[in-house]
Amino acid sequence: MKNQRIELKDCGVTFLEDEHRYFLGETEFSGITNAISTQLGLANAYDNIPVAVLEKATQRGTEIHQSIQRFNSEWVNDGSPQVQSYIKLCKENGIVAEANEYLVSDLKHWASSIDLVARVDDCTFDLYDIKTWATPTNDNLMKARYQLSIYAFYLTLNNPGAKVRNLAIIHLRETEKDHVAEIIPVSRIPSDICEELLQTYLEGKQFNNPYDVPLDIRGQESLIRNLLETKANVEEQLNQIKSGIMKRMEALDIRSWQTDTMKITRKLASTRSSFDFATFKLAYPDLNYDDYMRTSRVSPSLVITV
Repeated sequence: MKNQRIELKDCGVTFLEDEHRYFLGETEFSGITNAISTQLGLANAYDNIPVAVLEKATQRGTEIHQSIQRFNSEWVNDGSPQVQSYIKLCKENGIVAEANEYLVSDLKHWASSIDLVARVDDCTFDLYDIKTWATPTNDNLMKARYQLSIYAFYLTLNNPGAKVRNLAIIHLRETEKDHVAEIIPVSRIPSDICEELLQTYLEGKQFNNPYDVPLDIRGQESLIRNLLETKANVEEQLNQIKSGIMKRMEALDIRSWQTDTMKITRKLASTRSSFDFATFKLAYPDLNYDDYMRTSRVSPSLVITV
């Protein structure tokens, strides 16, 4: 059965662009950008940049966003290099704009606009954030990753049944010296982590970003992955060898083999009894078990999943 086509809904939030404020009726919501910057420790990232330079960059970024929005909504091509680059990227990557500056919200505290929503099929969308950075850094890529992940969460919240496939940054930069037009994919952060970031901001607490991995540990990722794969392969080979030896010893009815440096012992099949404490507790809920409980210390351990 074919899925019914999902048309993006109006979440009811009004955005006052000149004041950069969001309202649902008389209730004012906050944008997510400042919360993300604060919780990622990036609130003062531009303190050393002259105000005039920041204002000029902000104004230029706004103009580029508006030019792309006019193209998508009115098919007005202003001839700017950034719009030409945007059109080229869309053609090369099959991006079909469904909505620009699409408002999403949790309808409680937060609201924000998605630069570009592209339709994939009747129920699936890709989300893009347009950036005019001079150079992508780990910090601004992380910030954009959280932005897009929250957008994805809120879009599916506001549009039940909708799915988000991919998240990406459309990076456009045009100067006298160089030209950049690229799509930078980012992986989605689980919604519960996004919610934790925003909730800790509301509570005045500092968020611990699980993706803020120290560079020296991040630099060992490939080695760790290779070692774990090697370990898995070695264990598989060893288990195959042990299985073959077990069959031989069973066939010969031998319990033990020994060389100068190795001893192989075949343990016979047996049964093991254990006490089902959970079932016993359900059967006798009124008993006091404290006198019979023994607490033992469990050493800390580390789990690595790849």
